[in-house]
Amino acid sequence: MDAARRRATVVEHLLVTVSEDDRDAWLDADARTWTAFLERQGGFLGKEVWTEEGEPDRVHVVIWWADEASWKAVPPEVAAEVDARMGHLHRPVECVTHRVLTRAARRASG
Repeated sequence: MDAARRRATVVEHLLVTVSEDDRDAWLDADARTWTAFLERQGGFLGKEVWTEEGEPDRVHVVIWWADEASWKAVPPEVAAEVDARMGHLHRPVECVTHRVLTRAARRASG
């Protein structure tokens, strides 16, 4: 892997199935565990949680990392400990990784 690719912003895209009945409790638990943990990690840029139009049980967790090294710096055993803190609200996830090639931001008018 070339150096430019290793330095590229990485987006970790997780897909989680959470019933609408459990969603508020899951969001609270996720904020207390995963979001709080991620905010203390070097290279963490932000996190968004989305639902899919027409598929309300499909929750997308989108995590932005400065680079691959920052993302990979979290050891699997540490991630498992954070998962365990979710308790009965822990759900299996599917993960897709994206690399940002270009990014445009809309400027606020005013």
